[in-house]
Amino acid sequence: MIKFARIWGIIFRHLKPTFRDPIRLADMFYWPLVDVTLFGFMATWSQENVVGGSNFIITVMTCISCWYLIQRAALEIARNLLIEIWDSHLINLFATPISLAELMIALMIIGIVQALITFFYGLGIIWLLYGQNIFCLLGQLYPFMILLVTCGWVIGFLIVSLLLRFGKNVDTLIWATTWFFAIISGAFYPISLFPLVLQKISYLFPATYLFDGVRDLFRGGAFYWYNLGMGFGLVLVYFILSWLLMHQVFKLSKIRGFARLE
Repeated sequence: MIKFARIWGIIFRHLKPTFRDPIRLADMFYWPLVDVTLFGFMATWSQENVVGGSNFIITVMTCISCWYLIQRAALEIARNLLIEIWDSHLINLFATPISLAELMIALMIIGIVQALITFFYGLGIIWLLYGQNIFCLLGQLYPFMILLVTCGWVIGFLIVSLLLRFGKNVDTLIWATTWFFAIISGAFYPISLFPLVLQKISYLFPATYLFDGVRDLFRGGAFYWYNLGMGFGLVLVYFILSWLLMHQVFKLSKIRGFARLE
């Protein structure tokens, strides 16, 4: 016989930690905000460019493909470290002669391989399903591709810093952080749709200039080199800063002990 008391016991057991854990609460309220913001701005841009024809379509498709360069590069760094934490293998890993730099370089290589596979796979799907051949633009996209992957590495270093500081308690931030940058950098729409204050914040991120540069390819290229140059400069600065931050957090975490992360 079904007993409501037992049902309530299970509900209470899982519901109470949810409202006591800030990570679970953030997960509950963060993703609706991401969905509404992301698709809301995409819908607004689509409505404003409804007569844009194939030029608008190929712009959107190219930006979606370029986003995967950032996402995959970041995820492969952060997720593989998280797997080591989940498997309680982090202590054993750093008990070997391997250094943090060697581990990160390995994960960066994995990230760029995964990013390029996903990128070219996405271009193939777009060509097959929508008849839009973006491969013909690769010559102009190559510098953006390199910098977008580097942006992914920077995001990956930031997430690794969080994991080394707080452990698996912040595992959901891996996906939340990457999509935050998709929104704030205008990966799928121009940030001119943002309020003025948010636009100023967005221009602090290199990916904003890079996605603007990709879209500029289809608007005549007036700011192509400007966006590329600004993106390169900011990527270089953030790469150095995020690398130094990660190493500093690693040193502190090593002193406190890696066991607490697992």
